[in-house]
Amino acid sequence: MGRRLITIILCASCLAVQGFAKDRDATAKDVRGVPKGHRYMWAVLGGAALGAGIGVIAPGGTKSAFKGLLLGGSATSAFYLAKHPRAASGSRGLAYVTTNTVLGTSLGWTLCDCGGGAWAGGLIGGGGTAFFQAMGSHSRDVRKWTGASAQPAPPIQPGSTAPQSGTSAQGPPIQPGSTTPPSGTNTQTPATTQPQDPNATTDTQDSNNANPGKNTTAKNTRHQEPKKPPLQQ
Repeated sequence: MGRRLITIILCASCLAVQGFAKDRDATAKDVRGVPKGHRYMWAVLGGAALGAGIGVIAPGGTKSAFKGLLLGGSATSAFYLAKHPRAASGSRGLAYVTTNTVLGTSLGWTLCDCGGGAWAGGLIGGGGTAFFQAMGSHSRDVRKWTGASAQPAPPIQPGSTAPQSGTSAQGPPIQPGSTTPPSGTNTQTPATTQPQDPNATTDTQDSNNANPGKNTTAKNTRHQEPKKPPLQQ
């Protein structure tokens, strides 16, 4: 009885559309299509109608048609929300929760064909979506299908660097503006590379300039040969 009623309604709708159709010139309004503000609603209604039609064909009668209506509408809503980030603006979180609740209910009801499966699927779908929306997630796929926000990473303290995977994070923090020598190298400065004290050279020059005669006497004494003693007759 239910199949016949749906078939009669569809046939009457097609005849009514043909009766109201008229030949006229196309305008910009005709080719504009569905307005952007109503596309989400039209997509959900179209998916629900498609699912109900498949349910009518499937065995089970009116019960299968109702399952197909819920499954088609909720699945279309989930795919539309995942593909269009700006859909259902202002109530996007509620739209995700409602969609996943209905989707879980229809899946549990279809798989187990019992009320317990419908209740379990609805609670898992709606509760899981609300949980991820409240806690956030690092997974892009989870955020895409639940509307959850990205979970913030812990802040990095000034003067410290994030450790790479497989390395130890122990050790003193690196101060800003300083460099860390590579492991295995000696940080001591060689003696040949140490700068000389300019004060020592200046003091030596000043002492030489103050006693020029002493320096000349020392040079002459150094180069004089020793005198031989006179021979006695």
